Amino acid sequence: MTTPHAFLDHARQVADAILYEGYLLYPYRGSAQKNQSRFQFGVLMPPAYRAVDNCEPSASQTECLLECPGDAEVTVFARFLHLQRRIAQVAEGSSGGFRTVPSVTAAGSEVTTWDEAAERELRVRARIATLLSGGVDTTFEVPGSESTELLTGGQPAIAGRLVRRQAPLAGVIRLGAQRLAGPYGGGPLPGRPGDHPRAAAPHLGVAPGPCAAGDQGSRAGRPRARPGRAEGLRGG
Repeated sequence: MTTPHAFLDHARQVADAILYEGYLLYPYRGSAQKNQSRFQFGVLMPPAYRAVDNCEPSASQTECLLECPGDAEVTVFARFLHLQRRIAQVAEGSSGGFRTVPSVTAAGSEVTTWDEAAERELRVRARIATLLSGGVDTTFEVPGSESTELLTGGQPAIAGRLVRRQAPLAGVIRLGAQRLAGPYGGGPLPGRPGDHPRAAAPHLGVAPGPCAAGDQGSRAGRPRARPGRAEGLRGG
């Protein structure tokens, strides 16, 4: 028998495959022509950016079918990639400063300026009764950050450095449910991250994540799901 944890592990593998689809294509180099364009789907922009270009969505919606007891609770895992700018800088010699460049060679290896991503995961838990009666909005914020990594191991001793920057990010996860007609008495469970007026990050890459339901104790109900529907596709 498949346990709830094993089910979630399998669902997470599928979600990760979707999340990273198009993030970097073979031959996995930034210099490759195919990696000069954005291929990811489910990438979200701040609402203010969408007001300028309506081809840049600011929200993504996922729906699934859920079969569970009436007193069940549902846990939704929202997983996404947070854009991280990796900036290559070369050492300026005796001045002790650094200058931004397309690439730096250190210890025989070339390191380029590139857009990386950091995995983020948020969890929202709510009772089915609450979702049926109007839903739940959960706001979240991810602080910005900056870190520096020195590039050493050759001549000169310090060839340059990598500066990694993340802009702050804010959003909202909206959960709701409604009953469907049919012999199973299930209901769609839409989840919609995005559309937060304070969103300030360059973009948020979102993919449908795993979902688990259980009653008020430890017993887990087994969700039935169909492919998620996403509105958003872009980032920059």
